[in-house]
Formats: sequence, C-alpha cells, structure tokens
Amino acid sequence: MSGKEAKAVVPKLRFPEFREAGAWEFISLEAIALLVNDRVQLKDISNVNYVSTENMLPNFGGVTIANKLPTVNSVSS
Repeated sequence: MSGKEAKAVVPKLRFPEFREAGAWEFISLEAIALLVNDRVQLKDISNVNYVSTENMLPNFGGVTIANKLPTVNSVSS
C-alpha cells in the first residue's frame, strides 16, 4: 500500500489499553528495516551459528542449535 493509498484505520477490536490510542499509522517496511543482500558461504557456517525459522524458539525464546544446514553454496547473512 503506497502512502497515497494508506488511510487512517481504527480497528474494530482493540486491547483495552489501546482503545483510545487513535488510528493506526501505516509505515512502509523499508522505512524501519534494512534489506540485506549479503551472502555467506556454506563452508563458513555451522550448526551452532546458523539461524533459520526452523531453529528459532517461539515467544522470543532465542534459538537452538540447527538440526541441519542448507544444501546450497551460500545463504543470506
């Protein structure tokens, strides 16, 4: 959604502490995060330092040692 298309939206359902917070503000993802295109060679990673969605723990619980590594020559860093 572009800035021109974005409209202030007040959700129908809200947690009590946010009911008087006003409309949501739409912000583009690129305004708050960097896109990383760097690659790391497979020979430079191990089960200990490789992080993927498969070894992330829920609820900000951290990560576990990866059970497997990717089968490609390089991965995003």
